Amino acid sequence: MPGHPRLYRRNVVYYHRAAIPRDIAETYPKSEETFSLKTKDHAEAIRLVRIAAAEVDRKFDVHRRQLTRPAQDELAAEQLQLAHDVYY
Repeated sequence: MPGHPRLYRRNVVYYHRAAIPRDIAETYPKSEETFSLKTKDHAEAIRLVRIAAAEVDRKFDVHRRQLTRPAQDELAAEQLQLAHDVYY
């Protein structure tokens, strides 16, 4: 059965391991995403690592979107000031 680039084994348990993409590496809170798949079975690990890889890729995409959006707190302060000025 073919492997998966993000699958690795520590002792007898399989783990998911992904490097942080270079475009977000400076702002991402970790140096890599690593966690246990909680299985010793290779076939099950392959199935689980595919699911985990998709979820981690979604986390990376969410992080990218947050970098391109202005901070919500800054917008809220500006909107609050505008509402204050209009009301008074």
